[in-house]
Amino acid sequence: MPGSAASALAAEFEPVPRIGALVALRRHWLLALLPIIVLVPVVGVVAAKRTPKYSAEARLMAGQLNLSTAAAVAGYAQASQDLASTYPLMIYANPVIGRVARQLHISSAAVASGLTATSVPSSSIVRVDATAGSAKQAIDIANAASAALIHYVASFNRNNSDSPRLQKALLAANVAYEHAVAQMPSTSQGPLDPAGQRLKAKVDTARAAVAGLTSVYQQSLLNESASSLLRPLSSATGATSDKTRKLEIALFAAVIAGAILGVGLATLRANVVARRALTAPPWQPAGAGFEGDGGLADKPRPVRTTVRARSPSDPPNT
Repeated sequence: MPGSAASALAAEFEPVPRIGALVALRRHWLLALLPIIVLVPVVGVVAAKRTPKYSAEARLMAGQLNLSTAAAVAGYAQASQDLASTYPLMIYANPVIGRVARQLHISSAAVASGLTATSVPSSSIVRVDATAGSAKQAIDIANAASAALIHYVASFNRNNSDSPRLQKALLAANVAYEHAVAQMPSTSQGPLDPAGQRLKAKVDTARAAVAGLTSVYQQSLLNESASSLLRPLSSATGATSDKTRKLEIALFAAVIAGAILGVGLATLRANVVARRALTAPPWQPAGAGFEGDGGLADKPRPVRTTVRARSPSDPPNT
């Protein structure tokens, strides 16, 4: 008997096995579904009452196709893409934001917070996106910002152009050339003397200066027109709401959160019920203390009891 008593005593202190999530879900599936049933309608109602945001988009075209030379045609695509990647950086310039704010009679902070510009990859297209609390305001901001960006880019390049300086230099070179030609002696009287040869060299130098400045001036005009050209491609005519997308995201998050919470509650419930069943007193009837389970609780396992050694004073078994 002492051996059986030791075995029973060891069984009393045996660790309670933990119940896994799958077993807990099979036993308490209704408890696992309860958080989802509660969270999804609540989150859906809250998300449906949220004020939606409206987004509108306008598109611009950067660059200019010059068919005068083959080199210009070959480099047009890359040059236009470079311009399209640069112009979006100017959307937050103070002249652009201020012009839109004055035109629409709203604050500059409201314009800047809902305005973005990006370049479409591998193209010369610039997207101007505006977000506002109403569809009309989003459309107005997108169109006004597009026009303000075009105006700012054109004025920026005009103010920083090198064409005026080159034009003055070209006029001065023309005057010098005409003056040198007027001093040139006639070649019909025979070969030029050393003084005449110096005057002829002066004429040739002035002619070369005029030709070089003419080429640089024309290139400056072409670069100015190409770099300042930003044309509207499509205006914003409609706006999209984010209400449906935000509602779907909120409901999906509610389902995930409810599922995690439900698994945790079911696992906790299953382990609590199992621990109660293993530690219940030997006189407690099976199922006692679990009246509130409503069919969800586990049936208590048989309770191990320690066999007490007989005493000499105990009456003999009959």
